[in-house]
Amino acid sequence: MKNTWTAIFYLVIGLILIAAGLYVYFVAHVIYPNSDSSRVQDMNWLLRYLGKTGVTILFSSIGLIYIILGIRKLIK
Repeated sequence: MKNTWTAIFYLVIGLILIAAGLYVYFVAHVIYPNSDSSRVQDMNWLLRYLGKTGVTILFSSIGLIYIILGIRKLIK
């Protein structure tokens, strides 16, 4: 039973990460240079060095890894 809940947790986290990647690609790809928020500055850094496609690939690939782990746990 514990493996089933862990698998479901991995699947949900994977879907959230893929959704976050798509959100960055379609909505949150604007760089705000004068923001005092550390989260916005971190996102600006990612967007500046990786671009919106790179950030989307980064988030989505991590999400895909979690989905694969969740499926493997469900099968076992």
